[in-house]
Amino acid sequence: MDISALEKIDYKSVLKYFLEISSVPRGSGHNEKINQYLVDFAKKKGFEYYTDEALNVVITKPAAKGYEDHEGIIIQGHMDMVCVCEAGIQHDFENEPLEVYVSEENGKKYLRAKGTTLGADDGVAVAIGLAMLDDADLKAPMIEFFVTTDEETSMVGANNFDYSVLKSNRVLNLDSENEGIVIAGCAGGITVAGNVEIKRNSISGTAINIQISGLLGGHSGEMIGEYRTNANVLMGRILMELFEEIDFNLISINGGEKNNAIPDACKAVIIVKHAKNSGKVNGVDVNVSSALSKLSKIVSAVKKELTDSEPGIKITAAADESGNGLPLPAFDETTTANVLNMLTFAPDGVQVMSHVTKNFVESSLNLGILKTYSQNPQTDTVYFEYLIRSSKTSYMQYVAKKLLNLFMNTKGSFAEILSSYEPWEYNEKSELREIYEKAYEEQCGKKPVTQIIHAGLECSIFAKKMPGADLISIGPDNYDIHTPNEHVDIDSFIRSAKLVELMLEKM
Repeated sequence: MDISALEKIDYKSVLKYFLEISSVPRGSGHNEKINQYLVDFAKKKGFEYYTDEALNVVITKPAAKGYEDHEGIIIQGHMDMVCVCEAGIQHDFENEPLEVYVSEENGKKYLRAKGTTLGADDGVAVAIGLAMLDDADLKAPMIEFFVTTDEETSMVGANNFDYSVLKSNRVLNLDSENEGIVIAGCAGGITVAGNVEIKRNSISGTAINIQISGLLGGHSGEMIGEYRTNANVLMGRILMELFEEIDFNLISINGGEKNNAIPDACKAVIIVKHAKNSGKVNGVDVNVSSALSKLSKIVSAVKKELTDSEPGIKITAAADESGNGLPLPAFDETTTANVLNMLTFAPDGVQVMSHVTKNFVESSLNLGILKTYSQNPQTDTVYFEYLIRSSKTSYMQYVAKKLLNLFMNTKGSFAEILSSYEPWEYNEKSELREIYEKAYEEQCGKKPVTQIIHAGLECSIFAKKMPGADLISIGPDNYDIHTPNEHVDIDSFIRSAKLVELMLEKM
């Protein structure tokens, strides 16, 4: 199906608006252009609007005739998206539009982006909100379309917003990924950043490039319970096993781009000193040959172990002889050991499963970013960034303290908490949820499912900043978010827009 054919199946321009915002750069931390797009929309349509220093936007549409005395509603989503490319693909997310296309699979039609994340998380909310604002015949109370910034990183938009601007006290969040499921609670989160200081020596030898790719990756909240392999942690394991038998020094290690995405790739460069007697095996230095042989055995065992859970896994190790044995700036022995110890001994993944809800993750953490970089010409560091999630604030704080102590007790290392938000607790009496349930049953002929999720939603901040607010979160079927395989079901997208319209009419 050609992308131009979407016009024939569109509903109230929701797909048109999604394609429009897909041409506007809106990666986390770069909200200026999408903010301007929303402000321009409000000006063009003659709606009252508000924007702030954090670049949040509120666009207000007056109540329709007959709804003037009805309580207003906040339709909410975030404007930023996670920006991730397929391995080998380069895309300038700050300047280039997404290449959105339609794929047809097993009788269903999906929107995808060529080689990158799609940004349906949370572009669907922006598109549906704009469509509702643009519908002159919409039967609805006053709508406050509240679009926040940087939800995918620090939630700085929601945290720094002046909530006295809003007139309504019920929030329909459109940042969920499963049609027919209404989210009524979510985990809290703490972001911990740690740095291991690098001391370098000039070391002569041969560099070996080790690369992991092809892992499933995915959202570090919704998919962590599937025990998907973290490429950064796996690299730490491979290097530690190699370190037990082979002397080497790290030169660099890098993996992951976002703390809320399970890394699907990681690359490390090590250097192995040449044998003093210049012994060689098939023309390769004996020490380098031993390292490659040991790596081959480790990789073979790991791939066999992960055959079922990570079918696309690729691990390569290759010597780089381009340096001709000349000295290279490598981590010293202590720094190499410190980095490997952090990768090996720091907790990661699922920590506690719920004792109340079957198959529900209560607490987890994800090493989403691992990066070797220079803060200044004199000081290099290896940067670690973790996102801790939990339904219980006390346990979340305990895991954060554990990480902080691991870094603080490693010489030359330091760590800090970058941001945090508390869990959004379930509200048994929600009128908004009742409206959703009636509308969904009328639309689909069956009852929806209510869930609490192990992921972060801005609703947790709204619950704290807006005491007594009635909050729910819904959305269409959106798959593999935070990965280049992200795709949204077009029919589900349109049904979700119709559902929002029906809910507004019932308010």
